[in-house]
Amino acid sequence: MEFNYQLEERDFLNFQLYFASKSPQIKKQRSTARILGAIVLFLMAILFFATNERFEAYYFLASTVIILMVYPYLSALALKYSFKKFVKNNYREECPKSIRLKIDHATIESIEEKGHSKFDIRDLTKITEIKNYFFIHTDEITAIIIPKNQLENTDNIRNYLSRIADDHNIPFDNEPNWKFK
Repeated sequence: MEFNYQLEERDFLNFQLYFASKSPQIKKQRSTARILGAIVLFLMAILFFATNERFEAYYFLASTVIILMVYPYLSALALKYSFKKFVKNNYREECPKSIRLKIDHATIESIEEKGHSKFDIRDLTKITEIKNYFFIHTDEITAIIIPKNQLENTDNIRNYLSRIADDHNIPFDNEPNWKFK
């Protein structure tokens, strides 16, 4: 199977966001920051309760509840902004990036203007399908990004990749409802 497509900055950004959402380290960092922020605010509330300064105590108590509710949204925005900046700085000169992808039952070959890469199918770590992309993971942090909006027949490619995954015992993750949070 062979097809051509172009990658834009948003494609690289969406891969970075997907990778971040699956990274145990980033999940742990976000969770730790949320909990530590809430603990600090709660301790401030206790301190003000102990000194009978009720207004300040209630203020910090309310802030604790608010930070627990709003932090996931704010941290997602900050992370997205950070990744946008990263992609703009690192992929600006490559975009749009034209790619010809050749897939057979033994290898995947990605041919670009600056060169090409060839991967043995057995070396793939997994294949992921989300709403708008296929990601063919070549190792723990690298993947071939395939935007579905540039494919003529997504079902044929899904079936082909699924068959390759089954034949070579490669995990095939289908996450049509994935959204960065």
